[in-house]
Amino acid sequence: DMPLILPSRHWSQTSYSYTKEELEYYADMAVKSMHESVVIDEIKHLSKNVERVAHLKFSEECKILLLLSSENTKRIPEWEAWHRELVDISAVVEIVEGDHYLHLLKTETIAEKINLFIS
Repeated sequence: DMPLILPSRHWSQTSYSYTKEELEYYADMAVKSMHESVVIDEIKHLSKNVERVAHLKFSEECKILLLLSSENTKRIPEWEAWHRELVDISAVVEIVEGDHYLHLLKTETIAEKINLFIS
């Protein structure tokens, strides 16, 4: 059996019912990607790469929607400020109720917010 990467409590927080096959596929892909040479190489160079781009900002012409996890903003008080520093004041920054895995657990909420943003 392939171990799930996310604790089972996470999977019950979504309105989408993942099938057993989807859970197995996700776990398999997560485990495989963690051991890819490019991922390992990126981790080795993370600090250096962050230093290289830390002074850069997104262009004002680039419309940006940042969806931040409420749990991350509670756990890391600077989280929201760090993200706001990356973008200009025209960016839309929203806090979405949930933990770090919003992309898996809040798919409907994220889709609604993106559709509103691009409309």
